[in-house]
Amino acid sequence: MAAVRIKEEDRRDIEQIMETALETIKEVLLDGAQKGKDSFRTEDADFHFERALSHIRLHRAGDTSDSHLPHALTRLAMAAAIEARKSESAEMVDAPAGATA
Repeated sequence: MAAVRIKEEDRRDIEQIMETALETIKEVLLDGAQKGKDSFRTEDADFHFERALSHIRLHRAGDTSDSHLPHALTRLAMAAAIEARKSESAEMVDAPAGATA
């Protein structure tokens, strides 16, 4: 894969978005952990995707009963992590015997 040149201004924007997203996800996950919530471990990716959509709909409708965008972002991150784990597990199953990564 060829190296891609990114303008410095774009690089700063990308880094700011990444930092904001990761900090937001961390805060929501820590808050959930303190409340004893563990749906990340017990639910599938579709559950988290649907919850993310619900948060997005509520945010767009003007509902202020919860911080919907941070929760939607976190639910999407949970779904992505679950899907990545499934892909990794499938790759391990499909790997020839004796193969190493």
